[in-house]
Amino acid sequence: MRPFVRLARRSLPETLNSMDRRVPFDRRYIFAGLADRMSTFGQVRRLWLPWDRPTLAAYPGGHVGIFWSSAVRRLVGGALTDAFPAGEIPMPG
Repeated sequence: MRPFVRLARRSLPETLNSMDRRVPFDRRYIFAGLADRMSTFGQVRRLWLPWDRPTLAAYPGGHVGIFWSSAVRRLVGGALTDAFPAGEIPMPG
């Protein structure tokens, strides 16, 4: 693995963890592919822990597996339902 890739994999979660959290806890969601090699589950865990352990969906796929994952669909669907209980998603403009 190239040195800059190793550095990016180590430093991204630490960089994100140092930022102020502007999203309320009940609106934080994380999903992760257990077979993802671009963003490893270890990185996701290092992000999840300091972010106060928000709702996490893990699926047995890779980086693009989110499109076929029922766990991710349930997580995103639940998040949208919680955010917009009346079913109306506001449109910009």
